[in-house]
Amino acid sequence: MHKLMMDQKMEIERLNKQEAEDRQAIEILENRLKTNEDLLAKRPSIDDISAKLKVLETEHESLQTSLKEFYENETKMKKELEDKHAKEMSEMAEKLKDSNRRVKILASKLKAAEA
Repeated sequence: MHKLMMDQKMEIERLNKQEAEDRQAIEILENRLKTNEDLLAKRPSIDDISAKLKVLETEHESLQTSLKEFYENETKMKKELEDKHAKEMSEMAEKLKDSNRRVKILASKLKAAEA
């Protein structure tokens, strides 16, 4: 009977030791869980990220529209300047032709007067 009591006592000690180890393991796991929950709590929610994404998409579309309008205006102004330049060059060419014609007329009148 003494051996049985000793075996039971050893079994109780083993079970107590196992219980202490299990409590320690549970405590470690609970600490890990709390740390992970804290990390997750610090992350922005999916709704926040989705809202920020919508804002960024809207800003992107707005910038694209602004750039498109800017380039359209720039192209229009460039075309207007090119047209104005072409018109002014044409007018100057006409004035030059008129001046050359007048010079030729004056030169022929001068020759006629000298003769």
